[in-house]
Amino acid sequence: MRKSSQARRTQRLMNQDNITALLRLSLIVFSRSTFSVETIALAAQLVAEICKIEDGRKMALRYKNSDNVTVVKGVAQVLSSRSCSLEACVQLCRVLGNLCWECPEGRRQIILEADRIFEPLVAILEDRDRAAKEDPGQRLPVIFPGALMNLCIDTPEAIETVAKFRCVEVVLQNVLSTRTNDAVFNSSILFLQTFVEDNVGLARLTTCTVFPTGRSKQIKQDSKYS
Repeated sequence: MRKSSQARRTQRLMNQDNITALLRLSLIVFSRSTFSVETIALAAQLVAEICKIEDGRKMALRYKNSDNVTVVKGVAQVLSSRSCSLEACVQLCRVLGNLCWECPEGRRQIILEADRIFEPLVAILEDRDRAAKEDPGQRLPVIFPGALMNLCIDTPEAIETVAKFRCVEVVLQNVLSTRTNDAVFNSSILFLQTFVEDNVGLARLTTCTVFPTGRSKQIKQDSKYS
């Protein structure tokens, strides 16, 4: 019995060591310009998978490398200083969304780095020509609102942050530019519902210049299933 208990503890320690090693490696990839965009995407995907589970999320939020850089700061660094592929952006958004899932600390860390995270992401999402070439399946317009929704749940400061960096506008523009992808509509609607649950979010949304048209298109999409 004692042996079995010790074996389980050893296995847990090995898992923690492996996760720490992957986090350390990923931050190296995020911080150095010598790595390709494909390698960045793969590193971000590994971190996103780690952060899907609660223990991995906690470890990722606590982890700092020797330069005192956290995972969130690493994501912000690569977004603000590199020309990322859309696939890398998809995986980085997955990291952000998983880090703040039912996690106030994850939301807090992301809000602190909001300018380096959301300014480049919004700029990338606004480049429609690039999106048509690199992301024909519209993965980023699906993943981005999902990450925003996780960030904004029960967090008024996050709603202010999302509004400040024009994330709502870019989500609505994605709705307007989408004709057949139900996943984009569904992800966008779930985020917008979360956003307007707060009075500040509702006020921000109704003053958005693209809101009336975007809402009209969502209503038409919803009516297909009524």
